[in-house]
Amino acid sequence: MQQRGIGLDDIDAALTYGRTIHAKGVTFFVIGRKEVQKFSAQGIDLAAAAGIQVLVSHDGAVVTTYRSHDLHAIKSPPRAQRHCHSISHH
Repeated sequence: MQQRGIGLDDIDAALTYGRTIHAKGVTFFVIGRKEVQKFSAQGIDLAAAAGIQVLVSHDGAVVTTYRSHDLHAIKSPPRAQRHCHSISHH
């Protein structure tokens, strides 16, 4: 947190106002553009916390935090689809 310039206020904001995404065995609390806009209309300024991502384990412990605006990187890769090959007889 300290090395990345992320303070406790940023983590609290993410845990309180961020969207939750369950992926990769943890829960991501993310403040993206949509959250900044949504809560701005309610008088809550999340602009300084935009891009904050807080990863929380199943037992509620904060695993790590970082700042990234790329939410597509969070999603788990799709499972390999099984291809059924039919044998054609000529």
